[in-house]
Amino acid sequence: MVKVKTLSFRGSQGLFVLAWVLLLWGILWLYAPALKFGLIWDDPEWFGRVVGIGWGELLRPFPDYQFYRPGTMLYNRLFFGADGLLHVYALHWLQIAWHLLNVAFLFALSRRMGFSRWAAMTAVALFGVYPLSQQAISWAAPQQPMVLALQNATWLLYLMSRRRSGYWLWLASLAIFIVGLLVQESTAPFGALPLVFEAVLRAQKSSLLAVLSSWRHPIRSGWLRPLSYLFIAILFLALWWFVPREAGITRPGLDWRVSAFFLQGFVYPIVWLRGSSQLTAVAWLAVFSCALIGLWAAGVWRGRGLLASAGLLWGVLGASPALIGLPFSYVQYSQRLLYFIAPGAAWMLVCAFWPSDNGRRPVVNALGLVVLGVIFGGSVWQLVSFQAMYQAGTAHLQELV
Repeated sequence: MVKVKTLSFRGSQGLFVLAWVLLLWGILWLYAPALKFGLIWDDPEWFGRVVGIGWGELLRPFPDYQFYRPGTMLYNRLFFGADGLLHVYALHWLQIAWHLLNVAFLFALSRRMGFSRWAAMTAVALFGVYPLSQQAISWAAPQQPMVLALQNATWLLYLMSRRRSGYWLWLASLAIFIVGLLVQESTAPFGALPLVFEAVLRAQKSSLLAVLSSWRHPIRSGWLRPLSYLFIAILFLALWWFVPREAGITRPGLDWRVSAFFLQGFVYPIVWLRGSSQLTAVAWLAVFSCALIGLWAAGVWRGRGLLASAGLLWGVLGASPALIGLPFSYVQYSQRLLYFIAPGAAWMLVCAFWPSDNGRRPVVNALGLVVLGVIFGGSVWQLVSFQAMYQAGTAHLQELV
């Protein structure tokens, strides 16, 4: 009997390792065509900003640039050789590598936040083939994959530092968070994410009411560490606001069309049903809103309200910089901005459709697995379609050049 149990465990472990290998190779296969894409659209302008500029000068703000991102400038400068040529092939490889690293980070984060092993694997599978990530990964210039990797490393180190002996892990986490801020200012809203993670983990052990009552003595109750990220983010934004930069792109405001654009990032399978629908943009905003509420409610109904809420807040924080800072004329061509929503959307989908741990409602559990399978398959199909479209488009672009 002991021998049978041992074999069963090894078989389960082997199946899990096989699933990991297949997932990573599958993601690599999906994005392999991007290695031949070269530069797309305004990529030359992004990389051209660092040509002929000294390393020290890259740290200063540029009045003709709408952002202050010294980390991005230094990173882009690394890919220019001594002959002045840009190593585009290496850039594309690294975009894919950053994405694969995010897959691994998200699995570790999911496990630490309470997902079972196979539920966490499903979440990272949905994240890995999230179809609206295609632009962020297949183009050479977007910083989203690298920025999210820095953020995920920050959160993982923070969760590891929650042990009493984790002081140095916490300091390393803060250092990586600062690097992420210098690469892209959209990291700043994520300064609130450790508070979300901390609240969820504490509520899982006690209750949400106990978590709220602990705020009466935040320092004594151990809230100082998660609050430190928010303090640093606020300080950075205060400095960033007064940095000289080009006006006309970023602006404070809220546009319902931008809201609709980001809502589809949470409920992207609904978009596949649009087809030749004659619904207005306002009507689709209502549909997306109701679908998002329904997705969250399903997670709550399955007894995973804390994790579903954490996923929702993760996605909202990811969308917030562009939601309130960019006009629709810029956002509508920037599918890469949805990359930051992908982890939260994957968590919400798993919370809503993953089978119950107690085995009750077998029909509902089976339907949930079917829904997750359909979403995964549909995402792969859409990614393949995107890659084929860009493969043809970039070929014509190279012929034109």
